[in-house]
Amino acid sequence: MYTNRVFTNSISKNLITEVSELDRQFMDYPWSCDALESFFQNKKYRLYASFEGLRLIAFALFDEYDENELHLLKIVTHSGYLKQGLASKLLGMAKKESSKIYLEVRKNNHTANRLYIAQGFKYISTLPKFYSDGQSACIYIYK
Repeated sequence: MYTNRVFTNSISKNLITEVSELDRQFMDYPWSCDALESFFQNKKYRLYASFEGLRLIAFALFDEYDENELHLLKIVTHSGYLKQGLASKLLGMAKKESSKIYLEVRKNNHTANRLYIAQGFKYISTLPKFYSDGQSACIYIYK
């Protein structure tokens, strides 16, 4: 059984470390723990997180433009928990609380692109060479 929580104003150092570790293990371009800590201290954010017991197994991190507009920065699921609907659940929580969600995703990340379309996001455009490695990004919006 998984539990889901949202964090908006304060986050523990331990949870920042867990987010950093999950990001480092499963993302090609992870943020450092220091970068995450700085982000949580200096930005208005929403972190939707799934836990199995006390263990963080998935998260979706958003920059909050205002209380109704979000920008998805990262969504990560532990590889041992893929295909269980955790990312969909976290996105669903965010969609219930926001009128608009924006995101960029690598054009060649076909799994993520399918997820966003299945979740009702609309494709807006492609930004060539958006990422530092020269990869293009697909832009999506949910409203």
